[in-house]
Amino acid sequence: MFGRHRLVWLEGDGWRHLLSTVPDQWSASIERWYRSDWPLVVRRQDADIRSGELSVGLAQPPDPADGIKKRLPLRVPFSHVYRSAAPLQLRAAIACAPDHWRPQLEALAAEAEAAGITLRVFGSLALQAMTGVPYLTPGSDIDVLLQPDSRRQLADGIRLLSRFGSRVPLDGEVVFPCGEAVAWKEWAAVSDSAVRSRVLAKSRMNVRLASTEELLMQLGGDHD
Repeated sequence: MFGRHRLVWLEGDGWRHLLSTVPDQWSASIERWYRSDWPLVVRRQDADIRSGELSVGLAQPPDPADGIKKRLPLRVPFSHVYRSAAPLQLRAAIACAPDHWRPQLEALAAEAEAAGITLRVFGSLALQAMTGVPYLTPGSDIDVLLQPDSRRQLADGIRLLSRFGSRVPLDGEVVFPCGEAVAWKEWAAVSDSAVRSRVLAKSRMNVRLASTEELLMQLGGDHD
């Protein structure tokens, strides 16, 4: 099943299905995505989602008047998805970042790669890289995804994000093998605690409080 943040591309019938079901004020945005063949982004699945459907989202560029990015919650039949992909790797999006961020992002990507860590991006930077449309504003964060394979990789990744997070506005999540995600800043805040902690974990279907011990048990390899 497709997890949160995964990118999906629709065939023509999928776009036409959306246009027939959404409010009129959303039509222009959907038609633009259709003409450009831009991907939609998988979001948390609606509680009443029907079999054979997928909950996706389309984030509009910031409104020139108030800077608000409106997010359109959509549903599409699986049968209309002709391609899907993991979120963009950080390295692929750096060229679209503001000049003053690029040196630090290049250094972050290089250190992550040297440590065997793959960092991906979602949110405004990813959308700007995929569409060429301005999404980033002076108040934007850089949303990153860390998907560790081991406890060692998790610890190294958190240290890396914490260090670079003091230089550029990094935000985002740690995604565990089960697909549940925890804000990396929240994980960093509790990971040094000797007391068993609980963190807010988001899955493709719901949000719950999960114990750090439970999540760590999913990771193999070396302990920190």
